[in-house]
Amino acid sequence: MTEAQPSPPACLGAAGRRLWQATMGAYILTGPQIETLTIASKLADRLEECRLHLQQETLVTIDRFGQQKINPWATHELQGTAQLSRIMDRLTKQAQRRIVDTDDAEEFFGGPRRRRGADLLD
Repeated sequence: MTEAQPSPPACLGAAGRRLWQATMGAYILTGPQIETLTIASKLADRLEECRLHLQQETLVTIDRFGQQKINPWATHELQGTAQLSRIMDRLTKQAQRRIVDTDDAEEFFGGPRRRRGADLLD
């Protein structure tokens, strides 16, 4: 019998909900891990906001002194992406992977075991 998964927090946008649902579907998380996932999902929403701004603006802007500088949205997007990557890496290394059926198990563990030519020489 499968346990009920918590639903995404109401404060999440579309990107955050996608990350939440994908992670909750793939991993069994404890209370603190769920809090970490909530933070990561909020960060995913912020990254989506940065990307929307960058679609409408250029990567380089002109400051008040007439000098070119990188768009602050690009800086936020770059830093946020690195943070999200670190958070999710740490979270998924600590969490227990959810295996639903044998097909998923075979995919997770690299597929069915087959002997290869190199194995025959060992």
